Amino acid sequence: MLIFLSLSIIPIFIGIQLNRENSSQYYLSKKTTSSILGLFALIILGSHISYKIGAQGFLNSSSDFIYHSLISQMMVVPFFFYSGYGINEQFKNREEYSKGFIKNRFLRVYLTFIFTLLIGNFLFLVTSGFSNSIFNWMDLFAWKNFWFVFVILLEYILTFFGLIAFKKNKKILPLYSAIITSLIIVALFFLEKDIFWMNTLIAFPFGIFYSSFVQQINSFLERRKINCYLILIISFAGFLSLSILNGFISLPIVLKILIDNAKSCFFILLILMATYIFKIGNQTLKFVGSLALILYVVQFFILEIFERNLMILNVNCYLYIFVSSIISVIISIVIKYFLNWLFESHIKATK
Repeated sequence: MLIFLSLSIIPIFIGIQLNRENSSQYYLSKKTTSSILGLFALIILGSHISYKIGAQGFLNSSSDFIYHSLISQMMVVPFFFYSGYGINEQFKNREEYSKGFIKNRFLRVYLTFIFTLLIGNFLFLVTSGFSNSIFNWMDLFAWKNFWFVFVILLEYILTFFGLIAFKKNKKILPLYSAIITSLIIVALFFLEKDIFWMNTLIAFPFGIFYSSFVQQINSFLERRKINCYLILIISFAGFLSLSILNGFISLPIVLKILIDNAKSCFFILLILMATYIFKIGNQTLKFVGSLALILYVVQFFILEIFERNLMILNVNCYLYIFVSSIISVIISIVIKYFLNWLFESHIKATK
């Protein structure tokens, strides 16, 4: 897994430079956040591949253990954080933001997911010679195989009620988001879902919280450059300590969930301070970031197709890695442009 991780982060070094001025305006800009999402989308892609080929004994177990102990589940944290941050930024600056929230945020994400899900199932059915299917009705609600989509859509729906309720007192939204996220975690725990369904969700309300106090935080960072480095060091120490605690010590499941959520906050602060110090971002990563949701769903089916229908994994694991990755990206690009055209056509038709 460490090999895949190393290969995935190579694109981030293209165009990297010290952020000598206007750091506050740059580190949370669209280009930076999209690039960071693109980076972690690549890492997640590599992580899914490593899981598949690891089951066939192709991976070094010690390096895989290190990866999963330290950062495995953290790969989705930026998606939760930037989503919460972006929602609150819009909420603060647009009076009628809640009116278009369901259509522009929830439905756009859900319809993108459903369309990609149906395409993936169709491709699997075709490559199996119409003799096999992995379609599950629960996947229409993202309940079985696509946990990330389920929890982010649930956060959107519950946040929508908060946007309406606190329109005149917007500072309450971070507290409301923290409470509903805690309730989601408790509900998932009692429904006996896997730990990865709930151990990073705190990043979503943390994004809303950060947005609410971003001016004060930026003022603190701008006051003295060392402040940024202090947060960076403290975040790294906290992240590493909690990773070691959770990865190498047997703890009750509830405590593991709490520690992982705390670790998520340290991980986000690491990313934020790194992007405050360095200008990180390029067009390649930004584009991959725009594909993240589609690529997440498409890759699930492509990996299944290449393993179960075309049997390529049994022939050559390197061929499996290369071909499945390329095809996943190509199909995701086609779906992205088609959906963009579809959504834009609908918007023009309704004007």
